[in-house]
Amino acid sequence: MTRALALLDRCLFIESCRQCRKFISTSTTHEAQTLCSSCWLTLTQIKPLVEYCSLYPNIPILVASAAPYEGIIKQLIHRLKYNNDRLVSCDLSILLLKSLNLLEREFDITESTLIPIPLSFWREFKRGYNQAELLAKWVARHSKLPVQNKLLKRKKHTKAQHTLTRFQRISNLAGAFSVVPQKKQINRVILVDDVFTSGATLAEAARAIKNFGIDNIAAITVAQAILK
Repeated sequence: MTRALALLDRCLFIESCRQCRKFISTSTTHEAQTLCSSCWLTLTQIKPLVEYCSLYPNIPILVASAAPYEGIIKQLIHRLKYNNDRLVSCDLSILLLKSLNLLEREFDITESTLIPIPLSFWREFKRGYNQAELLAKWVARHSKLPVQNKLLKRKKHTKAQHTLTRFQRISNLAGAFSVVPQKKQINRVILVDDVFTSGATLAEAARAIKNFGIDNIAAITVAQAILK
């Protein structure tokens, strides 16, 4: 009976690789849950990226990203945001920890608080979750940094950023965020998001936080879009 139940468990809950569609063997020990060992190895060997987001000259934000927004990682993020594949967030979060380790080389993360970029009420209601919050909570558990998802609030529903040009993105996000005072004082902030594209979202979020009186701000993302 025990053997039969174990076999049934493997048949019912086996996962297939989101990239090559091969079944992920339950006997393997690699850390990914949604990619086979071969595809995961390819992804983890990609060189991470770090640069300043300087849309607002007085608020330069150091942003660390695990990989370029292309190939496998682009497909995984798309599955998380639009296909309700929440299990993907576990693997993306492992990569996000890679971003945090890179950030730590140039930004003191001691006593920092992770702040996920919030969605508008209607977009989160439609999706059922905020992917940045899923990622931030997972990173918080493994980095021992606190996460605060109530500090930053999205005041208005905006157009989807991926349909806009760089200048339209900046205009679209203007005044989109506000800060809600918290009982516990926060001195250092690490913004968390899935993709760093033009930097409009991170810059506008950082501006709201800086206007609130917090000066030490950096960001980590899973991927960075390489703009032509």
